[in-house]
Amino acid sequence: MPVSPAYRPEPRFFDLGADYGDAVAPAAFPQTILRYRNDRAAATVGLETLTDAEWIAHFGRFEPLPGQPGPTAMRYHGHQFRTYNPDIGDGRGFLAAQMREVPDRAQAASARGA
Repeated sequence: MPVSPAYRPEPRFFDLGADYGDAVAPAAFPQTILRYRNDRAAATVGLETLTDAEWIAHFGRFEPLPGQPGPTAMRYHGHQFRTYNPDIGDGRGFLAAQMREVPDRAQAASARGA
């Protein structure tokens, strides 16, 4: 999947260690239709060069972007049923990618009111 040379993957979540997330298989939807894509926002992270098929592959089927691990269910903790649970992690926190903004493009988009 070719991305812009400005694309800067930075999957820092995994620096926390294995106790914070689990690799998961995302849902397999029977049909994925691209209804809208925000190319101006995509340009702020270097994804504006993705084709529609690549966009659907990542945002519809959760195929990893270059330099990114596969989909991860983020674990969390808290009180549930009046009891502290250190490992609730039911998958509601789903991490698909982490990346850095493209500094000049992010500033330009902000100046335009994006």
